[in-house]
Amino acid sequence: MVADKSESGNLSEETALAKLLDQYRDENTCMVDVTKLLLNFTQLESCGKCTPCREGTKRMLEILQKICDGMGEMQDIDNLELLCRVVKGSSLCPLGQAAPDPVATTLGCFRNEYEAHIKEHRCPAGVCTAVVESHRGG
Repeated sequence: MVADKSESGNLSEETALAKLLDQYRDENTCMVDVTKLLLNFTQLESCGKCTPCREGTKRMLEILQKICDGMGEMQDIDNLELLCRVVKGSSLCPLGQAAPDPVATTLGCFRNEYEAHIKEHRCPAGVCTAVVESHRGG
């Protein structure tokens, strides 16, 4: 993993999060599922006043659930990346601006896990059993 330093010489928030996630993950950790859990917490903590945060995190959660359920499409990755930029750039408070960081970080560092769920209908960690069952037909 490459350290991404800001102009001040500090690690960016996304790089720090990636290092933390990588440190605590093992072969039984699905990064798509972890991202869904982190985003769910952020979405629940949102005050709801800001449309980009309220609706953007809700939509990102729906897409992550779709991927974990085995219904994901490659376009979902593009949609997540777009939503990350919109929510981060137009949310009014620091919570909303940081909300997409887990999604952006895991897409950047663990994209292969998203693609395994979508293209191969498998969860590398074996956590998302619905992804396999949806491909088998139930």
